[in-house]
Amino acid sequence: MGAFRGWPGTTYQEVAQNPSRARLDVITGPMGRQRTIIGFLVAPLIVPFVFYLPFPGTSDVSSKVSVLSLLITPLIYSVFAIPIAYVVEFFLGLPAWTIYRRYGVRSVSAFAGGGALIGLAFYAAVETVTYVFSPDARQLRREFNISANPLSNPFFYVDVVSASASAVLFRTIVFWGNGGESSK
Repeated sequence: MGAFRGWPGTTYQEVAQNPSRARLDVITGPMGRQRTIIGFLVAPLIVPFVFYLPFPGTSDVSSKVSVLSLLITPLIYSVFAIPIAYVVEFFLGLPAWTIYRRYGVRSVSAFAGGGALIGLAFYAAVETVTYVFSPDARQLRREFNISANPLSNPFFYVDVVSASASAVLFRTIVFWGNGGESSK
């Protein structure tokens, strides 16, 4: 029997005896480490563009779409969103990746769902911090009740979708070109 396709140095017998090791070889091999680092560096860069989707090209002065605002607005979102995205990725994404790597999870839907949970956790943390440190608690309770309703606050959806998009981009970078092996 030759080498098992997709896992260099692994034979069919080794895969039959220990299939989880074969899955981990793809994730932890030398190319897997490089791709993981690249994934962690590149995936948060999608966040400003997701934040930009609900408000494309509109400015505060008018509701007309201008070319200048189409070019400048993503840069403004990037200044604020990218550092936050890297911090959230470090504190929530890195532990999620270690769990996924440990169990050999490669499913796109698992990464999208995990990213959505990370976005939901970030949204809840921001709302809680805002609630706790507000000088006017009564006004903030009203705002919190309004913002707790997902239909009234666009940032709930933006946080969840941006974290999910970042997780799917990370998964795509890490597992790109692995011959389309089946997902777990």
